[in-house]
Amino acid sequence: MAGEDPEMFFNYYRMTPRTFEELLARLRPELQRRPVTGYLSPGERLAVTVRYLASGQDQRYIAFHFLAAPSTISGVIRNGCRGGGGWEELHSEVIPPLCEETWRRVARGFEEEWQFPNCIGALDGKHCAVQGGGGGESNWFNYKESFSMVLLAMCDAQYKFLWVDIGGRGRRGDGGLFFQSTLDEGLRLGTLSVPGPRAPVDGWPALPHVIVGDAAFRMSMYLMTPFEGRFLTDDKNIFNYKLSRARRCIENAFGTMSARWRVLRRTLLASVAVACLHNLLMGNEENLPPDRRRYNPPGYVDREDEEGRIIPGQWREDAGEDVPQDINVGDEEGDEDEGAKEARESFTDYFLGPGSVPWQWRQ
Repeated sequence: MAGEDPEMFFNYYRMTPRTFEELLARLRPELQRRPVTGYLSPGERLAVTVRYLASGQDQRYIAFHFLAAPSTISGVIRNGCRGGGGWEELHSEVIPPLCEETWRRVARGFEEEWQFPNCIGALDGKHCAVQGGGGGESNWFNYKESFSMVLLAMCDAQYKFLWVDIGGRGRRGDGGLFFQSTLDEGLRLGTLSVPGPRAPVDGWPALPHVIVGDAAFRMSMYLMTPFEGRFLTDDKNIFNYKLSRARRCIENAFGTMSARWRVLRRTLLASVAVACLHNLLMGNEENLPPDRRRYNPPGYVDREDEEGRIIPGQWREDAGEDVPQDINVGDEEGDEDEGAKEARESFTDYFLGPGSVPWQWRQ
């Protein structure tokens, strides 16, 4: 298929033949190491796994297409999605360690692309369906009245994932799950080498380095959330607009990933493999001319016109309605940190002053 029709190959596997061969070279030892009933070559095993991730199709259909027993295909997919040495090496390469160098690089990206200084990531969560809750089913039953688990993730300004946490039960919102995560713990304890406060321009007070999230999260010194309520003042609306622009990165990262890798419409068996593939393909295209990009071509993610109006990305049409659902808002108890409120006011002052953009007053 690769030599005969590259277009069909991409539509089938969500990557070019060249990328598939590069991925096969990385994972071949792992694919050869894990035994399954029935023989499939390493290339066939990878093709089965990637096709399952791309399509989300029933495994019996995939077995029919690859002319293999359903039990063989099930074992290949289970082993392929479980991860192992090859996937771990890929993960360490395409999802960088959270260190000072990473934070500074991410902050530069958000400031250059979205005019939000000292932003070290955009955070969100999505409900992903599971095939029934098993024991204690009420724990898996979410507010949208379906069985689900929560996928929490954070991305950079180029829609690549920095951190992924999979497996929280759908009954809880993403705010509560984030509070229990290793990322939140590391930020609270100061063990992730986040840079200290930095002045965005000379002569301006220093601002903390922060993640941006929505109202489902409790605000803190390292996590900025929007002002809530109706009839907000202009300055608060400006802050919310600037935060929303930066936070839209994670919405588009989730959207692109779920449109390309449709397994997320039905299960979380894919684990972190899908996020690794997403980052790999996004990274491979970063230095390509726009007309040669296939995974994230021009117009695939949301963009803005000259007046700052949002033009919806193609992923929204490709994904349709059958995509991972937003999480519910706010299940964390406790008052917001007073220092965080002061930091939000400082960001607001900056966005009204030297950090303003011409079109923000028209939004």
